[in-house]
Amino acid sequence: MTSPSAVPRAGSAAPERGVRTAIAIGTVVLLAFAVRAWRIGWGLDQQLAFPDEPAFWNSYLFAFAPPRWGSPFGHSLFYPPLYGYLSGIAIALAQALGWMAEGQDLHAALLIARWVSVLASLATVVVVGLAAARACGRDVGLLAAALMASIPLEAMQTHYASCDPLLGLTVALVCLAGCAFTRERRAAHVAASGACVGLAFATKYNAIVLGVVPAWVVLETVLGERAPRRVAVLAAAVLGGFVVATAIACPPWIFETHRVLEQMRWINFMSTVGNWLPANNHVSPDVGWYGSSPYLYRLFASLPFALGWPLWLASLAGVALALWRHDRIDRVLLVGAGAYFVLLGQTKVSFARYMVPLFPMLAILAARMLAALPVRAVARAVIALAIVAYGLALGFSQVARFSYDQQIEVGRWIRDAFPADAWPAVRVVVPEQMASYFQLREPLARVGLEQRTAKARHWLDDRPEVFVLPEWYATSIRRDRARADQRDDLDRLESGAAGYAEAARWSSRYLQQDLYTWIDPAFAGDLYMGAIGFRVYVRDDLVTRARAPGADPR
Repeated sequence: MTSPSAVPRAGSAAPERGVRTAIAIGTVVLLAFAVRAWRIGWGLDQQLAFPDEPAFWNSYLFAFAPPRWGSPFGHSLFYPPLYGYLSGIAIALAQALGWMAEGQDLHAALLIARWVSVLASLATVVVVGLAAARACGRDVGLLAAALMASIPLEAMQTHYASCDPLLGLTVALVCLAGCAFTRERRAAHVAASGACVGLAFATKYNAIVLGVVPAWVVLETVLGERAPRRVAVLAAAVLGGFVVATAIACPPWIFETHRVLEQMRWINFMSTVGNWLPANNHVSPDVGWYGSSPYLYRLFASLPFALGWPLWLASLAGVALALWRHDRIDRVLLVGAGAYFVLLGQTKVSFARYMVPLFPMLAILAARMLAALPVRAVARAVIALAIVAYGLALGFSQVARFSYDQQIEVGRWIRDAFPADAWPAVRVVVPEQMASYFQLREPLARVGLEQRTAKARHWLDDRPEVFVLPEWYATSIRRDRARADQRDDLDRLESGAAGYAEAARWSSRYLQQDLYTWIDPAFAGDLYMGAIGFRVYVRDDLVTRARAPGADPR
């Protein structure tokens, strides 16, 4: 007789699968949180912050503590206000709950603003999973969420106050609403899509291009159903959703319209006509054949760096499969991604963070491709795990570099390298352009040194005792034609012909850095990371007098 314990219980497989799915979801969310939240307070505990954080968001941080009628107005509109509003409201809430001391502690407020980015990025992981699950099933949804969780640049973007993680969330919501409409063709879904476009527009102006997603849905309805009344209802739903969401999330669009329009015109000029920030953040033909076109650069340089090369390959394969299969879900995702990619091709500014709105769509397309691979389920799982593991490893190695320790060590090294009776005669000079972003002024001041700046081609005119060259700046001189006139000066400095010797160097590395810097030297590190590398040059006649400060920082 068979024992009762040996009798299979009906329906036991479903709960077991549910438990496995819950564990998988929990693991994905936990890993996503870990790579986004680790070192989130970098710099702030040293009373230092990336200069763009207070420059763009300072007026919002305490605008809602307490809230008043004028709280939403009078701010910088270089970016739309939604991220600033959420940060200000979060700070006001933290003070009301006693989690943050009352007053205007800038660095404590910036920490909360960074947490807003962390939570937005985590929500993006969840929404991408929901969108993919709604469109293609639970397994594809889980895989899409895991891929989204592992994108290195997404994790990096949460580590300073910026609107890009929130923008990624709003794009994911547009995808969710669009995919939902393909399954249940209800006006509420297309209205939600229009509203999400409004939220995206309230986060970053160029996100208005995502209006093509609900517009495409309406167009397909026109072609498929040929019902004028139905089309009119859907179009009104899209427009109504957009207007309502924009009015709530971006009231300056209504009350300060002229300011918004002026800012949009200025940004368009800066990104398309103006020679804006050529140093390491400009598409340059010097990096290779793909530098001849903004489209090629973003496809073969920005995306591999932002996604990590394994997910980049999977995304390209996902796009190719979607073009071949072109079902309703594919068309929604391709239209959204294609419209934004076309927009990116209109600017030569090459910030990798401009790729963030593509991430939700690429993660879903890559997940659909992996699920369709004509191999065994075990092989598909191994491939997917390898892609996710690589992305997380690359992300953690990048996040580990967020630090202003190098700047502090540079100041201490110079102080310790010279006899005490040399103070304050030691002059420390750094390149003038972008000097505020090198973040050396305050660390030098803390050890009694004054930072001085020198214009290009005049670095050493006054024969300073010490010259500090950021590696980021040296890279820009080698990389960009706009700085080619400085290469002779750099050669003379590095060779010793200028009368200076390199005395110390600081640097940092990340996973497979040589591969990514082979694609573009600018991928060695960017200003928002803090640890951009530094070389300290001492005048030849002082090298033997400078005391050795201890271990070689190199």
